[in-house]
Amino acid sequence: YKRQKVNFPIGTWVINVSGSLLLGILAALHVSHSLAEWIWSMFGIGFCGAYTTFSTFGIETVTLIEAKNYKKAMIYVISSIVAGILAAATGYFLVINISL
Repeated sequence: YKRQKVNFPIGTWVINVSGSLLLGILAALHVSHSLAEWIWSMFGIGFCGAYTTFSTFGIETVTLIEAKNYKKAMIYVISSIVAGILAAATGYFLVINISL
């Protein structure tokens, strides 16, 4: 088989991780009642939902697999999930601890 040259999708990775950080911050503000419901809906659900790109993440993963870049695909998937969760948790706990 011939491996195709497909770059690591760093743009999507950065967007998804930064969106997770922002969503963590907004979620903490929402839970602590420091954020009005309409602001949470507009920015937490609306903006962060539109800003992050799960469908692009999916197709880029398939593209990497199709190009037989299995290692790159695995790194992309695992790092996206781990970094996204860590970013959301970081944003959330920073706000919760600053608010105390």
